Amino acid sequence: MEENKRIFSKKSGMSKNLVVPITIVVLLTSLAVWLVPDDSNEKDARKPLPKLGSVISPLGQTTDEANTKETNAGIISRAELPDTNNARALIAKLRQSKGNTGQQAFEEAEKQRSMGNNADAYLLYFFAAKQGHGDAALVLGTQSDPTYFTSINSAMDAPDQGQAVKWYKIAIDAGNKEAKSKLAELSKRIKKQAESGSDQAKRLMLQLQ
Repeated sequence: MEENKRIFSKKSGMSKNLVVPITIVVLLTSLAVWLVPDDSNEKDARKPLPKLGSVISPLGQTTDEANTKETNAGIISRAELPDTNNARALIAKLRQSKGNTGQQAFEEAEKQRSMGNNADAYLLYFFAAKQGHGDAALVLGTQSDPTYFTSINSAMDAPDQGQAVKWYKIAIDAGNKEAKSKLAELSKRIKKQAESGSDQAKRLMLQLQ
């Protein structure tokens, strides 16, 4: 009986001594498994980052909206906008000055266009036309007229018959005779388009009456 007790006591002591090493082995195994990198994460890490241009746009605008800027005179290419700093500064001065500011703006617009600064020239023509300068309004009309439009002399991306009609009429009201003949030519073309079923041309015909 005493011999059996000694044997049982020895076995219990051995079991207790094995608990700590087994626990350590389990912990080390769990740690090793946790440290092994996940294949899916590794694949994601190898993916190239998106280009900044495809994800960044001005606050409050989508990428498409950032590409263009719409004004009361039509749609101007956004790429041209940085060139308008000189025109904006001059217009600000003209607003505070006296005299024939429309003529001054027109002369500067002609100068800017001759140097290829179409965006600056456009804003100056626009300001001059709003001051009642007939020649400036005529230029804006021809820049919008499909017959005379070219990407070289216009800041707009494409011709716009509606804008051409508007500016020709402003030029006529300012006494420009050339605008009257150009509007007559444009009216004939718009009339043909309306007769062919163009809804836009039909709406323009109402403005021409």
